[in-house]
Amino acid sequence: MLIPKFILTDVTDTSIKVNGQKMTLDYFKQVFVTMCLNASWNSFEVSRRLFDAMMNVNIIPRGYGKFSRDYADYRSEQEEQRAALQRFADEQAERMAAIHATPEEIAEDVAKRKARQAEVVARFRKASAGF
Repeated sequence: MLIPKFILTDVTDTSIKVNGQKMTLDYFKQVFVTMCLNASWNSFEVSRRLFDAMMNVNIIPRGYGKFSRDYADYRSEQEEQRAALQRFADEQAERMAAIHATPEEIAEDVAKRKARQAEVVARFRKASAGF
């Protein structure tokens, strides 16, 4: 099935351009959208593309029955997935921050290592002084 591309531009209170064709907003909502949905053979992809284009120009796709409900479910699922991915990314960032040492921890470890090295050098110098 060929899935059409909907380009909605020049939206005013009374008119809209659909793929370059100017029409009244009422005609678009009542006739054009209804014809597209009826001709789509219940294809969710067609209704999703049309409703996405409508949402991009701030026209809320309401009043189209099953199509509107399916699209609302789709949008809520997408939002839930986006939120879950964001939570996962935040958790990963926290884990990575916990793994990496802070500059203070690094400075403390360097100071401890230098103190151990100095202690080892001093101990071996004293022991080798008797030769």
